[in-house]
This record gives sequence, C-alpha cells and structure tokens, in this order.
Amino acid sequence: MQLTYLLKINKWLNDLSEGTNRFLIKHWWLPYILIAAINLLVRLWGLSDESIYGDDAFSIFHAQQPLLNIHENLLFDRNPPLYFFLLHFWIKLFGLNVFFLKGLSVLFTTGTAILLWKISVKYFNQLTGFLVSVFFVFFNGWMEVSHELRSFALVGFLTVLSFKFYLDIIRQNRKSGLFGLAITNVLLLFSHYITFYIPVIQVIGSFFYIKTNVKGFRYFILSQLLAFLLYLPWIKIVIENIPEKGKFWLITPGIEQLNSVFMNISGNPFIWKTHLIILGAFILLFLLDKKKIFIKKGFDIKLAFILLLWYLLPIIINFLLAQYTPIFRYKYLIYTSLGLLLLISYIISILKIHPILKLILILALFHTPYRNFKPKFIIYENWKEIVPKVIKQKDDNTMVLICDWSKHREFAYYYNLEIFKDYISIIPELKKNHIHAIADSNSLKTVLYKWADKIIYVRSHDNVGDPKNTNVALLNRNNYRLCKKFGKDYLHVEIYLKDSIPCDSLIPVQFYPGENCEMWKKSLVRSFYYDTLISYFNGMENDPDCELVSNRVSSPVYQGKYVAIVIDSLEYCSPLILPIHEIDTINAIDISLMAFMENFNDARIVISIEGENNPVFRTNYDLKKSVKNLNTWEKVSTTIKLPDKRGKNTELRFYIWNPDPDPVYIDNVKLSFRNLPLEN
Repeated sequence: MQLTYLLKINKWLNDLSEGTNRFLIKHWWLPYILIAAINLLVRLWGLSDESIYGDDAFSIFHAQQPLLNIHENLLFDRNPPLYFFLLHFWIKLFGLNVFFLKGLSVLFTTGTAILLWKISVKYFNQLTGFLVSVFFVFFNGWMEVSHELRSFALVGFLTVLSFKFYLDIIRQNRKSGLFGLAITNVLLLFSHYITFYIPVIQVIGSFFYIKTNVKGFRYFILSQLLAFLLYLPWIKIVIENIPEKGKFWLITPGIEQLNSVFMNISGNPFIWKTHLIILGAFILLFLLDKKKIFIKKGFDIKLAFILLLWYLLPIIINFLLAQYTPIFRYKYLIYTSLGLLLLISYIISILKIHPILKLILILALFHTPYRNFKPKFIIYENWKEIVPKVIKQKDDNTMVLICDWSKHREFAYYYNLEIFKDYISIIPELKKNHIHAIADSNSLKTVLYKWADKIIYVRSHDNVGDPKNTNVALLNRNNYRLCKKFGKDYLHVEIYLKDSIPCDSLIPVQFYPGENCEMWKKSLVRSFYYDTLISYFNGMENDPDCELVSNRVSSPVYQGKYVAIVIDSLEYCSPLILPIHEIDTINAIDISLMAFMENFNDARIVISIEGENNPVFRTNYDLKKSVKNLNTWEKVSTTIKLPDKRGKNTELRFYIWNPDPDPVYIDNVKLSFRNLPLEN
C-alpha cells in the first residue's frame, strides 16, 4: 500500500513538472512579471521608514552636484563614477526623498533577479531558474544591498548582464553580444574596481570553447580588446587611487576575515556549511558516477566550472592581493554569491533522484534562508530619529558638536535639507546655527566658545572619530559636565552642561493654582535638555487657614516649618492620586525627595496603577538604596518607568510607605512626569 501511494505521488509530481513546463513555454512572460513583482514588493516594503546614514549620505551629497564636480571629485577617490552619475539623474527626476533615493538600488536588484531567471532558463533549466530566484529573494545580503545608496546593487545587475552576453557569445556565436559584453564590462569597472575579476573569469572560461566554438572565442577576444581600449584612459586614475597599506580604514585580512567573507557570501555559517557539503558531495559524485546514474546526461561541466570560478576566484585572488593593499571586504565581493547561488541551483536541478527526495532537499535548503530572512535591517545610525531630538533640545545658548567630521552630512540632511543641498557652503551654514563638525580635540579647540551653557555632542563611530576620547577630556577641562546620554549602537548623543548649572535644573513655565489646602502644587517646567515636564511638588508645609495634617511634625526640619513623619502608626505619607488619562503620553516618573532616618528601616517609595478590583501595576523603591548615613538629611532620587498597558478608568498612586516603628522623615517631594528618550 505504501509503495502504491509513493508511486502515485511520483506520477503526480512528474505530471505536475510536465504541465508546468508546457504552461511556462506558452506563458513565458509570466515568470518575469512574478519575479519583478515579488522582488519589488519585498524590497520596497518599509523603505521610507529607514534612515540615511554613512555611505548613503556621501553618495547623495556628491551625486546632487553637477556632473563635472562629480568627475573631478572622483578623480581622487576610490569610488568609480558610474553609480554617482546615475544617482545624479535619478535625483533630478525624483528629488531627495528617502523612498525614491533607495528605490534606485531596489530597481537594480529586481533587474538582477530577472536576469538570473533569463540566464537559467536559457542556458540551464527552469528548475535552476526557480531555485535561484527563491534563493536570491531571501538572501539577506542582497536585501541589505537593495536598501543602500552604493554601487553594489548596480554591480550585481551588471555582473549577471555581463555573463548573459558572455554566454550568448561563447555558446551561441551571437555577434551582437560582442558589443554588449564590451560595454557591460567597461560599465562594471566604472561601477566598482573590484569587478575586474569578471573579465578574468570569462577569459579562463573561454578557453573551454576554443576548439568547439572558434568563432565564439574570437568574438569574445574582440569584445575584451574593445573593452580594454575603452577603459584604457581611466587605468591611470585606478592606479593612483589604490589604497596604501596602513593608510586606509581596511586592514590586512587573515584567515578569520577570509572565513567571514565566505560565510557572508553564503548568508550565514550554517548555510555556508550546507553549500560546502553540497559542492563537495557533488564533485565526489561527479568523479565516481561514470555511468551518470545520479547525474542527468544534459549536465554541462563547462558551465558548472565557470560558475565555480565566478564564486571562488574573486574571493581567493582578492584575499591574496589584500596582503599588499587593503581591498578585502564582503560587500566588494557580494557579486560572487550570484555564481554560488546559480551553481547550487544547477546542481540540485540535474540530480537524478526520486522527485519526493528532491522536493524534500529543496524544502530543506529553503528553510534556513527563509527562517533567517530580515526584510527590515537594524539601523545602526538612526539619524532620522536622533536629529529631531537634538533640534528639540537646542536653543540660542547651545552648541552642537558632530564627531566624526564626515557625519555632518547625515545631520544636515535631517536638520535642514536646504543646507544639505548647498554642497559648497554646508559647513559655514551649519556653523551659523552653532553646529560644528569636528575631528579631534585640536579641531574642537577652535570652536569651543565659553558662551555655551549647553553642549550637545553627537558622536558616531568613536573608533574613527575620537578613539581616545580626547574631545570629552577637553570638555571636562573646560568645566562642562555630562548630564544626559541617549542613542544606541554606533550613534550616541551626550548633553553637557556648565558645572555651574545642576544637571537636574528645572525652569518653571506655568503654575497651576490648586484648591485651598491642596498639599501638592502642579506646574509645567522645562529642563535644560528641553524636555517639557509635568511636575508636582510637596514641601510638607501646612496652609495657615487649613487644619494641620496628622503626620506633620516640626522636627527635624529640612526646610520651612514642617516635615512629614512616616511610621507604622502613620504608615502612608501624603499620597498623590491622578486619573490615568492625565498622563496618557507619559512613560516615566523622576522622583526626588529629602529623607532623614534615625535607624535604617523598610520605608519605600511606592508607585501603583489601581483598577476597580486589582492593581494593574505596582513597584517600589527602597529608601536605603540612597540613604547611606543616619541622623542627617539625604537626597533620594530614582526614575520609575511606567508600563505601556495601563487599563481604562484606572488611577496612578504615589506615596511613601513605612511599616516599621522606626520613623523616616520626608520633605520636598518632587515628581516630574516625562517621556524617556531612546536609551543605550
């Protein structure tokens, strides 16, 4: 029965395969539409939420300039000009909106996916096309590249286009491919210099066909001679911009870096090991399977070897060259992953194994890339979020420092787009607003003016901008003290105030007169960090026209006439009760008070959110954490974060609670309700 069931499944799979082939032959255009639609949908989703940072800002800043400026700038840069020229015209069409800017790379990766299918069905088979299309769309590296404003997506597109023309020549003697290949390879070299391995691979592969396709071999040689002549005037520029060892940000790679590149080219360590097993097993199978029992007769060993070269040769040669010049980086070599994906897909497609086993193998290979797929990547420098926070906290007595120096572009993009567009005067225009890009303490000395009460220090990539923390040391020597810090990953903001200004200083904005005998005084205040806060204060004093509160005593006094005593017989101190709707947008409470203990006891600050039946939230803070000395007034301060879910018709309660017979005395209680910033 089981055998009959398996035979039926086998027949169904064979019929499905034959039916699919007939359908695709008749509707050849449908896969192209599906591939384009899927890639666009996956890669455009959430694109406008991302932040411009790093190389993105560099590309936009230079590409917006006139073509002559771009050309002159890149004569002395390690970036070839083609991508910047294309981005220049793209900006002319769509402006500087993030979604449209990054959409250019999305179009290139979508074009790459379409070309992978075209090459597969033309020179391999439809199953290869299906497999490589799925692998590509779930490849995290290409997803990331599609959201970057760099040339890597363009390189991927041109690489596959180059091999398409190459195979047209050496497999089909298409003379028209001669000019297409020549121009494409020149464009590749004008997109990224590390692509010069592509022509080398093609030269090696062409010798496999020198006897069987003399005409195609000649066409190929002519195309490469033409490409060389077209590129010859630029070779001098390439040589002049080769990175020098010890003078470039990349290091000389070792085995660890080589392993890292191989793993990233596959996607992650597990997938890399899987690829190694498949390649190793297939090579062994190919050598032992003389009668082609497990490999289909149509298998093209020449094409398979060219794909293997596409994958391995650039990585190995680039690693060796990088021992003399620092040019070894995963992103520079990501185009090699396309050869690997095609090779793995081709190997699976030509295996002569039971369809059910092949289906299980395919599903197993898809599982890990799909499970680890990240349609949205971590933004390590979220300038889109940070710059508005800086703007909010900046006033006329504030200086903004940006380190590393190059990060002024990202800051300007989100601070004032018109300043960013003014590529000639961007630095002076930022200075007019007391915003300075600095490199180290020497450059900081030239802009550090004593009039600034507050300094907002925006720091990114400390290992590059200020690895020895000399800027902070200089700020400290000039009597500035760190009071607040927020941000995450590679981007942090530190706020420094003059030593003469306490970090927790609050500036009153508006008072709310309460009813007679109301102990708690409400006010609207602003901090030096420009946070607007709702504040409540209780000085434990007693209005002369009101009855004396039961827990008020006149000794020991901190300030005024009275303080509050909290003891087991009077275990609750002056609670503050607020309806939850009054603090809808608040997520934290800064609490400060003065406390006096004769003996250490179990007195605590309590915050709770109470519903009709049960508390929704309750937390407490032990005063002993702050009170270190007895028989003296000590300051107690803490911040309590409130939960996001609080329930309707609830109320927030604050009070001091002490169940012990040893008293604690409380005075000058201050509660400031606010929103916590992005923390480390």
